[in-house]
Amino acid sequence: PSSNTAIEYQVTTTTSTDENAETDHSVLLTLHGAEGSTRERNLDTPENDFLNGARDTFTFYDIDIGALECIQVKLDGTDGWKVAQIEVVMGKKQYATPSLEVFLDDEPEFRLDEKFCDLFVEGNSYDDNYCDTDHISIHFFMTTETLTTPDHV
Repeated sequence: PSSNTAIEYQVTTTTSTDENAETDHSVLLTLHGAEGSTRERNLDTPENDFLNGARDTFTFYDIDIGALECIQVKLDGTDGWKVAQIEVVMGKKQYATPSLEVFLDDEPEFRLDEKFCDLFVEGNSYDDNYCDTDHISIHFFMTTETLTTPDHV
């Protein structure tokens, strides 16, 4: 990847369904990769973002940071936000956090900023963090076939 090449990033946040999980304040995001970091982005659309249980998608262009290593989010304000999950699509690679349920707030027992580095990866090569969707589909069909009830029952 070249640091001069801009690529499209699509980030989808899921707000928790817990009471008071939503926020009216800005959520700032920085992606950290093997070859650099994006600029800090204010996640915002013309819609009302970060409502309870909502999935909000944001698209932006930035340098190619290589393999995604961490997702950093920061709350810009005092109205807390409870994030359930963050997904990132960079070119043909897809990344997702596990279920987070992390509350960002300015109260002393919380933090306004968190870095999530435990990511699930879907892509073109296999490693311990990789989710091969073709393999899963084949496995699913094989499993379904073995669980099928015989016609004579």
